[in-house]
Amino acid sequence: MSANSLVRGVFLLTVSGLFTRLVGAVYRVLLVRALGAEGVGLIQMTFPLFHLGSTLATAGMPAALAKVYSEKAAQGNWKQAHRAVLVTWVIVAPLILLSAALLVLAAPWVSRTMLTDTRTYPSLVVMPAAIAVSSVSWVLRGYFQGQQNLAPTAYAQMVEQVVRVIAVLMLAISFLPYGLAYAAAGAMAGLAIGEAAGLLVLWIYYRRDWNRIYPWSRPAQIHESRPVIHRELLSLSIPVMLHRLVNSLSSSIDVVLIPARLTLAGFTTQEATRLFGQFSGMAIPLLFLPTVFIFPISTALMPVVSASAGRGDYRLLRIRIFQACCLSLAIGCMSAFLFWTIPHFLGKLLYEDASIGPLIQSLAPLAPLIYLQFILGTALNGLGQGTVTLSNNLAGVGVKLVFVYWLTALPQYGIMGAVIGETINALVTTILHGYFLWRKIQPVLETAK
Repeated sequence: MSANSLVRGVFLLTVSGLFTRLVGAVYRVLLVRALGAEGVGLIQMTFPLFHLGSTLATAGMPAALAKVYSEKAAQGNWKQAHRAVLVTWVIVAPLILLSAALLVLAAPWVSRTMLTDTRTYPSLVVMPAAIAVSSVSWVLRGYFQGQQNLAPTAYAQMVEQVVRVIAVLMLAISFLPYGLAYAAAGAMAGLAIGEAAGLLVLWIYYRRDWNRIYPWSRPAQIHESRPVIHRELLSLSIPVMLHRLVNSLSSSIDVVLIPARLTLAGFTTQEATRLFGQFSGMAIPLLFLPTVFIFPISTALMPVVSASAGRGDYRLLRIRIFQACCLSLAIGCMSAFLFWTIPHFLGKLLYEDASIGPLIQSLAPLAPLIYLQFILGTALNGLGQGTVTLSNNLAGVGVKLVFVYWLTALPQYGIMGAVIGETINALVTTILHGYFLWRKIQPVLETAK
């Protein structure tokens, strides 16, 4: 991919991200007005299961496909590249069906025992459709990412968001007379419709592209080496899936651990819940808001790294990683400056709550660390070091949980113990990512000189 095409792709994803965030903000306001806090709460209770189901259904295959496809294409091995696409469908299709079936069968138990609110049952019954459509979309995004063609993903995101907002609001309001449970189920159905609209855009691009390259990838020509591609894809996808599961598990532990430790520090249950809400529901989302500029860079970087390494172009490999790191640090430092200098203004502007200013300010040092961590982790994954990335994240999360458990129970720290834990997590993970990335690329750079 040329530098101009790469910049164009990053720009399109950035515009798409800004557009979806803006539409999403309006959508959340309208949804709260239509269903109230309780209705939105019912919807939010099921979303962790949606993300977990999507993670299990795709099993990390989209990221693995992007890496393998870009590497084989860079080597001019188009048969192997398109074999990877076919093998990905063979692996993901039964996983989607299995995840959907398990969720439908487990819905009564999950709503009654796990979520402790039977009103979530209708949403859980509708959810498999959304998971299936979303999983197929993610595979197609991985395919286009491997081609270093980011335009289809950007256009699909915008179409998906617009259709989703309209469908969710229309269906939720239409089913509201039957109760909040059915309104929430209507919102889940609207989510599936939005995902389907985005999938349609991706599928149009995919079929047009596949028709163009299909003569080089007929099954009769590629059957022999399919097990090799199976092993290569699975060796890359499993660490990615485990990484996402670790993040989900860490978030679930935080939900239970932080409020419980705050009560031991002397806060009432209501105060602990409020502090945790300010931390996880207000300050942390603000910290991740600038990632709308980081994710396009990260998405574009992985196939470039894989392709450069695949064809032995280590000079371009070094340049692209260096450029991405510089951009992420620049965005991180500017964000940290704003979080540090005008935290109360940001809290008042976004949440009508200036009291979260100290929390926002304390998270400022995290911005450059976390944004750089995304880029370094992507570069490692692009070099086939998914296991290293997983190990580094496990180390960071483990250290974080120790500090959160220890400090949040001390009255002099309270919720700041959670901030310190997150900061140490980011610091440990970023240092480890940087160390292992340097150790990976330094020998090949010296050899290439």
